[in-house]
Amino acid sequence: MEQDNEEVLDELLGDSMKNYYNYSAKYSLKTDLRLYTNDYKIGHIYVCPYVVVSSGKQPFLQFVLNKKIYTNPSTKKLDTYFQFYEFFYMDGMDIMATCQKMLNVLFLKQTNFENQHFECNGFLNEDCNMYIFFDSTPLNKDSTVTNINHIWLALSSEIVGERKIYDTQIHENVTMFFENIPDFLYLKDMYEHDYELPVAGYSGSSKVNTEFMSVFGLSKTQRETYMGPYYYFTNYNNALTIALFNKRADPKSQGGINRFAVFKGKTIDDVVVPDETGSWANEYDSIYIKYLNLDAVAYEKRPLIYKEILVVKNYEQQVPISYYLLG
Repeated sequence: MEQDNEEVLDELLGDSMKNYYNYSAKYSLKTDLRLYTNDYKIGHIYVCPYVVVSSGKQPFLQFVLNKKIYTNPSTKKLDTYFQFYEFFYMDGMDIMATCQKMLNVLFLKQTNFENQHFECNGFLNEDCNMYIFFDSTPLNKDSTVTNINHIWLALSSEIVGERKIYDTQIHENVTMFFENIPDFLYLKDMYEHDYELPVAGYSGSSKVNTEFMSVFGLSKTQRETYMGPYYYFTNYNNALTIALFNKRADPKSQGGINRFAVFKGKTIDDVVVPDETGSWANEYDSIYIKYLNLDAVAYEKRPLIYKEILVVKNYEQQVPISYYLLG
């Protein structure tokens, strides 16, 4: 009965409420900083800016993380990982002013070098560790950041699922924080149901195609149609293989990798391969192929990659979120 009522209300409201969202978890945050500063004379502040992307099938969250360089103790070489932006607190420091200055530096390009005020939702703390949330959505006019731009946005599923962006690990401090408060990973619809968390899907190509897809998204496959004429995504390593292949094919051109937020919808990972008619799409929105038996695919349609392939049915199930050009 409840589902029937929701369907009727959806029809009455139409598209006007299609991308309505509520980040209800933020209402549990404390807003009076004195609750922290009165108890702690020193501490650690973790800044948690986030953006809401509402241009896809459903709205979703991305969290702004800092790509930090460190010396790997096992290899003695420089390495990187993603962590919250952070600073140390000492008694008397203006926490809000420090956060605002940090965010204005971080979003310098997006603000056109003009000082902006970032909306603070509030904070929560674990003893002297404070996590303070800022809504940076108004500044996310161009969600397709590149490796030239040092703003890195992580999907909720990347933080607690893949635990990496491209090939760079997300620090366990970030992952553990959100695993302990999973409500902060989700947006809710008007019925207070959780929206689906999109997963990261990758595609490798030439520089020209990479820049095109960063705006218009991945096109339906024209050649590798072993599961029907749909949209084929993969993981980072496979996408890198394809990008390098394109670069070697044309040394004058750069290869590139696109990263997408992909909504799987109703999905299945136990299907008969090949299925060139795409009969799976009669019942499902996506399929996941862990390992493709190349012997089962016609030679002229065999892909360069043969494992960890995500195929989705509809164009609206993808949103370009970043791209990376190879050096």
